[in-house]
Amino acid sequence: MPDPPGGGPLRRLTARQILCESVLHVSPSMAPADLGASAEDTEVFAVLETVSPHPHIDSLVGLVMASDIGNFSHMRFADLLTTPLPEVVDAGCPVKELIRRLEMGGHRAVPVSDSSGMFLGVITCSGISNHLLRLTTERRGGSRIS
Repeated sequence: MPDPPGGGPLRRLTARQILCESVLHVSPSMAPADLGASAEDTEVFAVLETVSPHPHIDSLVGLVMASDIGNFSHMRFADLLTTPLPEVVDAGCPVKELIRRLEMGGHRAVPVSDSSGMFLGVITCSGISNHLLRLTTERRGGSRIS
């Protein structure tokens, strides 16, 4: 089915479809240095008051980007929270709206919840870019980018 005029694949994408795959749930009292190898490929740390398999969005304290930790891996995640928590987006939020929110808020990541308030994950700027690049490559018959 061809894409709608002016929309391309972006028109149909929603937050749920492009959740970041490298998010690790941590508590505020933990430090990156405590995590060892389990945090090696993590892009975003979701800091939660209560770490559980299915946390409610209300337990989300903030997001810490792995790229912001640097030499501060000994600090607690509570102390690494340097920016206010971005506004939570619904899983059905269109990607065009996500991009607008990221740009307007100056954020690199936003949390995503479902309609019942369950924390589903995080959308990152790099994740959106990578997903769109992958879609474009696949549509043109190129090899898949990993």
